[in-house]
Amino acid sequence: MKARELLETGTLQVEQIAWQVEYEGVSAFRKMFRKQTGLSPREYRQRFSGGSRM
Repeated sequence: MKARELLETGTLQVEQIAWQVEYEGVSAFRKMFRKQTGLSPREYRQRFSGGSRM
């Protein structure tokens, strides 16, 4: 949930968000995120924040 919130409202890079939610590896974070949401972090941000930043 925290990662979703950061992607929707923040401008942090995906790598920074992975660290914020305590994932050591960005690759593992991206895989987990896609498995849970059906979207990559980038796709999620584009869809739910208006695509303001990548």
